[in-house]
Amino acid sequence: MLISPQRVVAGTGVDNLTVVIMEALQKARGLSLKSIAQKLLCFGVDGISTFQGTKIGVTQQINIKYAPFFIGIHYMVQR
Repeated sequence: MLISPQRVVAGTGVDNLTVVIMEALQKARGLSLKSIAQKLLCFGVDGISTFQGTKIGVTQQINIKYAPFFIGIHYMVQR
């Protein structure tokens, strides 16, 4: 599922980007938090540490807080 482009206005920190992505899934796609936890299987991002950070990256935040069964995927094509 591709979500629509989102405007990031409150900064590009990990916490804010996580909120922006989760709100996009909820509002643009009409998914509840329960359905996100059940259906979100993977999340593809480039190698920027904000997204891929092993301890506090967006992928880890989503995995810990919202979707325990999903896998973060690193796009290698951007290199």
